[in-house]
Amino acid sequence: MGHRLGIYNNFRREAVLKTDNNSTNNKRLMINNCQSNKSNTSFGGGFGDSLTKANKWLNDGNYVKGFLILDTGGFILPRIFQAFLRNKEELGGYNYKAATEEAIREFLSGPGIFAVPLSCILLAKNQMGSATNVANNALDILSDKFESMPKEEIKTEFGTTKKNFYKRIINDAFNTHLIEDTDSQKVVNEITDKIIELDTKQGEYNKNGFFTKLNFKNPEIKKLKETISGIKSDITEMVVGLNNKHGKFANDKATIGFGKKGEFNIINFADYMSSYTNDIVKEVCIDNKSANKAELIQKLNTRAKGGKTVLNLTAIALTAAFTYCVPMLYKRNKTYPGTEGLVDKSNPASQPSKQEAK
Repeated sequence: MGHRLGIYNNFRREAVLKTDNNSTNNKRLMINNCQSNKSNTSFGGGFGDSLTKANKWLNDGNYVKGFLILDTGGFILPRIFQAFLRNKEELGGYNYKAATEEAIREFLSGPGIFAVPLSCILLAKNQMGSATNVANNALDILSDKFESMPKEEIKTEFGTTKKNFYKRIINDAFNTHLIEDTDSQKVVNEITDKIIELDTKQGEYNKNGFFTKLNFKNPEIKKLKETISGIKSDITEMVVGLNNKHGKFANDKATIGFGKKGEFNIINFADYMSSYTNDIVKEVCIDNKSANKAELIQKLNTRAKGGKTVLNLTAIALTAAFTYCVPMLYKRNKTYPGTEGLVDKSNPASQPSKQEAK
């Protein structure tokens, strides 16, 4: 891919895969000192490989995944373990009450706090369409692009319309690149095709149930995950190549931009495109009876923006209410269980309150 873009001339090559002139699919150039394969990183032995895989899994995830792992392993479990051993000698055994209260409090105020907004998102997606999950600035961009799309490009066949829509968006994102170098059009077209392929594969993956997705031994799920990961890597590599070639987005080469309207990581924006297209674009294609498609598109865009506002306000209100109720849920004992074994139960007045004990 690098040889098509001519972007690797400024880097010292340590290892290069030669292209096969008889093959229509050119092999990618491998440059060890500027694009190292994460899976090749080694700290020695099986343990090092495990660390590398764990690190890649976290990096490939999102904020929620990283937070849950760090919060659970670094804070929640140690605190529960400490509460479990609290006053062990005085009690003559483990402090189950303190551990239970600690566990309820930590899980509700940590991982549990995500349950409310995530539930709101899933409910909104089911009731108001997946476009409500698109970021506000991305929603504005996608809405404007679809409203300005020529009527002849909006077909009754969803697949064709999707391709036309994706092509228009990606071409607009790389407009300055294409003005400088028309030869980049081939790569831009490849990016479009890859994003459509990614959307298809993610759709196949999402059709599986929640517990099916968690089954890491399922060969179909494993293959789909690997395919999706590979497509994302291909897309990122092509975008980085174009940005390197044209000197764009020095801070994050995997970025695409729409002028003052916003800049996005290409993979994140691909998700926004998928959510918007599989909701609003699909509905326009299905509704063949509408005489005024422009009016219908505007109506659906307004619905999506209104749904997003309702979603945000509802999620904030319910999360605040849930946080307020957390202390009521974990206060299972009249006195703080951390003082078990330290006070005389026959004299209630001598037992400190939970606030005093802390």
